[in-house]
Amino acid sequence: MQGNTDPALDPSWLLGPNHFSFQQNSPVWLGPAYAHSVIPMQYSSNRSLWRDEVDLWKSFTSFLGNGFDRLAMGLGWLTEAGHDDWTHDAGALVDHIKYGRSQGVTGFVIFEFGTEGVDDQPLIDALTVDSLINDFDAPFKQSAESWLGGPVCGDGVVELGEDCDDGNLVDGDGCDSNCTLTGCGNSVVTAGEQCDDGNTAGGDCCSATCQLEADGSPCSDGNACSFGDICTAGLCSGDSSPLLGCRQAPSAQLSLDRRGRGKMKWKWRKGAATDAADWGNPVDGNTSFLICLYDSAANVAGVEMITELPAGGSCNGKPCWKTRGSKSLGYKDRSGTAGGITKLKIKAGGGGKAGLQVQGKGSGLLLPRLPLAQDPSVMIQLSNSHGACWESVFPAPSKFNYEERFQDKL
Repeated sequence: MQGNTDPALDPSWLLGPNHFSFQQNSPVWLGPAYAHSVIPMQYSSNRSLWRDEVDLWKSFTSFLGNGFDRLAMGLGWLTEAGHDDWTHDAGALVDHIKYGRSQGVTGFVIFEFGTEGVDDQPLIDALTVDSLINDFDAPFKQSAESWLGGPVCGDGVVELGEDCDDGNLVDGDGCDSNCTLTGCGNSVVTAGEQCDDGNTAGGDCCSATCQLEADGSPCSDGNACSFGDICTAGLCSGDSSPLLGCRQAPSAQLSLDRRGRGKMKWKWRKGAATDAADWGNPVDGNTSFLICLYDSAANVAGVEMITELPAGGSCNGKPCWKTRGSKSLGYKDRSGTAGGITKLKIKAGGGGKAGLQVQGKGSGLLLPRLPLAQDPSVMIQLSNSHGACWESVFPAPSKFNYEERFQDKL
């Protein structure tokens, strides 16, 4: 991102034309309508930087407040030969957009830098045929002013992504303020409704008829590393504290590396007694596994990484899970389909003999933003739906802890 990124800066600077001084090009490409609705980012084919860009975008939108909830992320696309600092990788840019969408980015502007030597048709093709890109509220347009944001609700024109548009933002008149038809499941609370969470499913604290479900009703808050989720006044929440009583090992190592496409490794050695009964039956049963990474700040632990490994399944044409009798359990997926995890192995053994190892790599590995606070520690836990768990706790100081790498050992 070009220019000053101090969060204490004047918001008017963020939205002004000076914010669009990318390389040699003029901000007039965007025009005044876009210059006040886009936060540009420097797009990179280095997938390990995506999270930094999205986190930065989220920090600016949070700083600006709800009045700027339609701000989009701008991503640069170079169409000029001879520059190594910008990418020509259309597929990587599409993947970047997918990740941004998964983190709440509501729109994108694709900037086109230069016009010499590089054909931008691959980018156009990638954006127009990709199903997740086509799901945007407005179609892709070929030019540096391409806008992938949403339609304008309330202008009297029914645009792509709108069910209706009656020219106003009044709720309950048949066409609500989000340009959807009045009714349960459209995210707008109107007469006869106690809540409206945008769906007609029960079990999420707002019933299929848009009535609040009773306090204490079970639900899921979407965080696999929180437990005991229940409804309270229409909101679902659980305990995201680390599990207690997990098996520990005196020798362990944790490495998180955001360089390149990213990789992680956790080794747990000479650990507490573990046998085949502890890992349940993930091979052809229903025992799933969960990896939770916690970072603590001022003695309060928060979840920084969540990866679920489902039971069963096929990975690269072979079963994902495999056992060697009662000696070991293994999970292998070269593609890293489940959150970038490529390998998990648990070795059974008595006290001081058991071990486990987890590895992951690739663009699907959603590593936490570094450096970690580690105040006073970083914890990683492996648990399963059978009720067993294993953990390592790494107190400060660590061997490495900076923007691209964390490494510590016991």
